Amino acid sequence: MSSRPPVPRSTRSSTNASYASGPSRPLGVSIICILGALGFLLAWIPILQLLAYGGFGAFIALVFTVINLGMLAVIVGLWNMEGWALTWALVLYGLSALLDLVTLNLVGLLISLVILAYLLSVSDQFA
Repeated sequence: MSSRPPVPRSTRSSTNASYASGPSRPLGVSIICILGALGFLLAWIPILQLLAYGGFGAFIALVFTVINLGMLAVIVGLWNMEGWALTWALVLYGLSALLDLVTLNLVGLLISLVILAYLLSVSDQFA
């Protein structure tokens, strides 16, 4: 009758193990990325409508496609907490705020400014 001593359990949970490998992504960055991905998908509607016009409309659609793909790259970079993505997100949301100001889109301006302020507040967590 030999009894084995109990096996000690690890006090480290699986969520703590992922944190040990690097900083976790703030919830706000996750929300920005998810909404940004939704915006990426919805942006294809006017792009495809511009393509239907042909000529100059197709050229503008090509420009918007490049911008939209660039924004997708920034979203993926933010999701992975890359420093370059933070820089480009600040540039793109800053330009968006400026465009919203020029077009008097106060709701869009407020959203862009809130995103800019939040990204600046968590900028020390990026690689």
